[in-house]
Amino acid sequence: MGVANLAQTLPANPTAETMLEVESILEKESRGEAQPLSMAEIERRMKAKKTRPETVKASVQLLVHFGVAAVGSKGVLYTRTPQHVAGEATEAL
Repeated sequence: MGVANLAQTLPANPTAETMLEVESILEKESRGEAQPLSMAEIERRMKAKKTRPETVKASVQLLVHFGVAAVGSKGVLYTRTPQHVAGEATEAL
C-alpha cells in the first residue's frame, strides 16, 4: 500500500512532530528490555496531554508502514536498529 492510499485510511492526520515524538517514546523504551507499549501508554508518555488516541494510532500505523515499529498482540515495539540506519546510509552513498 502506498503512502497516499495509507493516508486515506488513517483515523487521523498526525503532524511530523507527533510522529517523531511517538518514535522517540518507542526508541527510548527499546533501550531497556524492549517491552511492548500499549497505545494508551504511548499516549500517557506524550508531552501534549490532549493528544487524541486516533492521532497516536495513526502515528503508529505510519511508523509501521515505514518499518520503524511493529504491532503485536501485546503492543508496539520499536524495530529500527543502528545497523538498519547504517545500511541505509551506506546504500545512499
